[in-house]
Amino acid sequence: MKKVLFILFALLTTTVININADVNGPSPSYAAEREGYSKMYVTAQNQDAHISMVIEDQNFMEYTITSGFYSGGPWVYFVEHGKYKVVSIDKGYRVSCNGSTVQVGSVITFSGATGHIGFYVNN
Repeated sequence: MKKVLFILFALLTTTVININADVNGPSPSYAAEREGYSKMYVTAQNQDAHISMVIEDQNFMEYTITSGFYSGGPWVYFVEHGKYKVVSIDKGYRVSCNGSTVQVGSVITFSGATGHIGFYVNN
């Protein structure tokens, strides 16, 4: 009987720890809120597909920003402050960054604490 109670207690403890990690996210939560980075919310309007664009920094390092599914809510990226050139955008889509439409070749400046990147279907 003691073994059964011990096993049930161990399973309950493991479950509580896993639920806590899922709800609260990684710890410490302030680690990603550092100075010098913009917290960018990425959405895809009415699209249940992963849509992406590639940006390039001043050191020619390329980064891919991908949207999550529309039904799953926004994805979040932390982008270092600076200027980035848009290298590519998935065909059939257009991109808005902080309210401004961007195209391949456009230069995006990340300097604020937060921002938004939206993917939209070309009309």
